[in-house]
Parts: sequence; C-alpha cells; structure tokens
Amino acid sequence: MPPSTAYPLVGSALSALVFAFFGSAWLSLGLAATHQLTRATALVVGAGLLLLVLLASWVLRQAKRLPAPAARPADAVQARRQWQVFGLVNAGQWGGIFLASWLLPRLGLAVYFTPVMAVLVGVHLFPLARLFRYASHYWTGGAFLLWVAGCLLLLPSSQWQADVALGAGVILWGSAGYGLWRASHQLWG
Repeated sequence: MPPSTAYPLVGSALSALVFAFFGSAWLSLGLAATHQLTRATALVVGAGLLLLVLLASWVLRQAKRLPAPAARPADAVQARRQWQVFGLVNAGQWGGIFLASWLLPRLGLAVYFTPVMAVLVGVHLFPLARLFRYASHYWTGGAFLLWVAGCLLLLPSSQWQADVALGAGVILWGSAGYGLWRASHQLWG
C-alpha cells in the first residue's frame, strides 16, 4: 500500500543519495589505498553510484505524485528543530574529523585516522536515527562500529586504511540500497 504522504519516501531517497555519494568516496579511498583505483574500478564505482542516484531520483519523482502532508504550525517548528539538530550533529562529526586529522599525525598516530573517521561517521548516525525516526540508521551506525572494531582487532595496521574504507563504502551503499528497496516496496505496495 503506498504511503499516505511523500515525507517518508523523500527522507529515504535523500538519505540514500547522501549514502551513495559518501559510499562512493569511501570505496574510492579504499581502492586508492590498495593501488587498485584504475579506470575499470572507477567505472564500477561510478556505475554503482549512477544506479543508486537513478533509483533515488525515481523515488523522489514518485513521491511528488503523493499528497503533501497537511500543513500545521507545529510541523514547521518541528522541521526547523530537526534541521537545526541535524546541522549540529553534522558539524560535530566534521569538527571531530577535522580535529582528528590535525591531532593524530602530531601524536604519531596517523594510522588511526581512517578508523577514527569511520567511528565518527558511525556514531553520528545514532542521533540522526532518533531525530528522523529512521531505525535503519541505527543498523548502519552499528555496522560501522563493528566493522572498525573488527579491522582494528583482526588486521595489521598497514591494512586499516584500505579495509576500513572499503567496508565503510559497502556499508553505505548497502544501506542506500536497502532504503531505496524499502521505499520502492512502499510505492508498489
């Protein structure tokens, strides 16, 4: 059964777009770290990104055909608050990444930068899951944290950058694909 309004579908599609782009960046970083970022692998990453973007665009187009939610003053206040909190959470994430990029090399711990960056990305998804009432972000954030922990515990530090990045890219693409699959399933009902 199609959703009654476009709001959840738009949220799923926008989230998928963000995850698709950042997943592609993580995959490219991982491939570059292993010296396997070639024209062929770049084409594969580009094709995956294009597929996810096209699917998200389709969901957005379908969502435009659904009725807009009834406008209420309380909804505008809630939306404004959501975007403020969203901005603060993302500012905290990017601030943490910037601080880690500056501090870790100065402490001789540069090898930890990619894992720390992935942890910050994973952790920032938890408040966003609650804020937007989108439970899949809990799973995505948890997958990030488990992946990083596994890499740190099981792999030599020389593999951390590549393997953390490749895993992060796969997790984000998987989450984007799952969100788009759910949205498509809701549309086709």
